[in-house]
Amino acid sequence: MSRKKQFTSLIILLIVGSAILPIMPGFLIVEAKSDKPLKFIPSTNKTFTIMWRHSVEFQPWKESFKVDSNGLFTLTETRIRSYGAGVPDVEGKIVKNENGILTIHGIERKMPYYSLFHSDHSSYTLIINKQKYSFVKFIPFNLSVKITYKRITLLQYIVLTITKRGA
Repeated sequence: MSRKKQFTSLIILLIVGSAILPIMPGFLIVEAKSDKPLKFIPSTNKTFTIMWRHSVEFQPWKESFKVDSNGLFTLTETRIRSYGAGVPDVEGKIVKNENGILTIHGIERKMPYYSLFHSDHSSYTLIINKQKYSFVKFIPFNLSVKITYKRITLLQYIVLTITKRGA
């Protein structure tokens, strides 16, 4: 086989490989019903925080997660102003700081993904690597979404970036 054919074969193999092999890790946000990708945020850091304003109490909430080797999310900490429905009550340890914020840490609740309903008054923000991603910039209101951690192919990332759904 000539060098030109070998080089061409190698290029084709690299292109096909990048199209089918998942190589880029990160957080993928999809529509809950259709799994249509809305945003991909590349990250090798397997921790994130999501913050929002509670729909009933209108108080800020923050939940922090880590991702295990199987892609499961573990809720590790919740920060809230007031204690009520939906707050972990049997898991973790509650600490109140000087600003009146309740911090519940050591929760260790596992889930396959994080789901939420993006409403116009919740002000959802995802924090990854100290970078803030405001949902109003890339997720329509009144939509249920899921956040997962996965690897995508280079081709998928290029398509998401071209369509303005990549980081």
